[in-house]
Amino acid sequence: MIVFALVLTVLLDTTMRRHLPATEFQLMLLPSLSLATALYIGIHARTSGQLGYAVLLGLIVDCFSARPVGYFGFLFGATAYLAWRVRKYVPPDAVIPRVVACLLCGFVFSFLGLVLAAITGGNAGNAPGFLRALAMVSTTALSAPLLFAIWNQSRIFRRVFRGRRHYEWAS
Repeated sequence: MIVFALVLTVLLDTTMRRHLPATEFQLMLLPSLSLATALYIGIHARTSGQLGYAVLLGLIVDCFSARPVGYFGFLFGATAYLAWRVRKYVPPDAVIPRVVACLLCGFVFSFLGLVLAAITGGNAGNAPGFLRALAMVSTTALSAPLLFAIWNQSRIFRRVFRGRRHYEWAS
C-alpha cells in the first residue's frame, strides 16, 4: 500500500508539472508533493529504518527525471533524515514551528541539490537553479501543514507509522 501511495504521489507531482498549462513562474510557485511526502515521512517516522521510504520515493522520482539514478533518492533521504532529527524540537500540533522546520529542511534540500548538480557536472540547461528550488521549497513548506493534515485524515501512511509517535522536547 505504501509503495502504491508513493508512486501515486510521484505521478501526480510529475503530471501536474508537465501538463499543467502554466508559465515557468507559476510552475516555480507550485508546491512539490514529492518533497512534502519526504518531509512527512521524516517528521512521522518512528525509527531510522522507516526513512528508507523517502529514499524509495526519491528513486521513483529518479525514474521519471533526467537526473542520474540516486540523485533524488539521496536528496529525499537526506531531507527526511534532517526532518527526523529536527522533529524533536517541533511540538506535534504547532503549525508555525512545523512550517519553519519544513522550510529549514527545504533549504538543505535546495543546497544539497546545488552541490550534487555541481558534483555530477549538471549543465545550466539541465540544472533547476537555486532560486527556482528555493521558491518551490518555500511554497511546499507553506502548504505542508495542510498536506500533512490531509495525509493524517486519509490514513495512507497508517501502517508504516503505527500509532502516535512520542514527541520529545529539547532540553
